[in-house]
Amino acid sequence: MALPQMGLGADVQPSWEFDDVTARARLMRTVGTGQKTRWFLFLSPGYMAINEKQKLAGTTMKYSISMPTVALGVGFEKLYGFKKNKGWGMELGYQYGSADYTLKYSFMGMDQTYNGTYDASPLYLGFTWAYYFGK
Repeated sequence: MALPQMGLGADVQPSWEFDDVTARARLMRTVGTGQKTRWFLFLSPGYMAINEKQKLAGTTMKYSISMPTVALGVGFEKLYGFKKNKGWGMELGYQYGSADYTLKYSFMGMDQTYNGTYDASPLYLGFTWAYYFGK
């Protein structure tokens, strides 16, 4: 029995404070298999929504950022199930996502503006559960 070669995945992750969220889809392609293992390449488009607070000289500033992201990399899975079409795995890859933001705040009676750029971490590390569709 040949193992399936393509797979799909999806996940949604809130932050510990439940004020940030990351959501992504995943397309996986098998590049090598053992009897109960699988190596795969993945492409993962996603979306990040980040809500942060910063304190500067006694003034609290808040900002919100939302941006699309994309990750590309390699993964390893331990397969299980009757057809070996489910697996727990780990992924490592490169991630890209960037968004500009503007902070507006008042300090000592004067209105101030700060412009910045938020970049997603370029290192992508993920732990997965996947289901592969058979032929």
